[in-house]
Amino acid sequence: MLPEPTSATVECETLLGKTKRVPSDKLFFRPAAYALVEHDGNVLLVMNQHVRKWYLPGGGVHVGEMMQDAARREVAEETGIAVAVGEFLYFRESFFYHDPLDVAVHALSFVYRATPLTFTISGKEPDNPDEGNPQWVPLAQLQPDDLHGITTRIFEFVGC
Repeated sequence: MLPEPTSATVECETLLGKTKRVPSDKLFFRPAAYALVEHDGNVLLVMNQHVRKWYLPGGGVHVGEMMQDAARREVAEETGIAVAVGEFLYFRESFFYHDPLDVAVHALSFVYRATPLTFTISGKEPDNPDEGNPQWVPLAQLQPDDLHGITTRIFEFVGC
């Protein structure tokens, strides 16, 4: 049996960079897998349409799906790029409030290094209106302020 939550509300980071208290019973539990994909001095990123910042391709893990398989599937869905998922890079646990959809998430995010097997971007239409515009972005042009959420740590791992 799991212990009861210690707080009736949880402070969540919002998409717009603020904080919001949310009742803990309204949180959606979401394990997610993301991929850091590099090629020729570029990194594969997707633009968040609401905040105009880049994030790693990735997303929710289906029940019964392995993390690496979820990362592979999500990269293909969001960008059309096939990847071989490699080493685990980092983990982030967060409480996140997604303003446009009025959804609060307890996120367990796992980031893996991945090697591209294909290079032409051809992602399907996004399921979420925040998603869109996947691109190979030159690392030399990226600044930390250009990145959103879990993606802000990529500078610790690129070029390695």
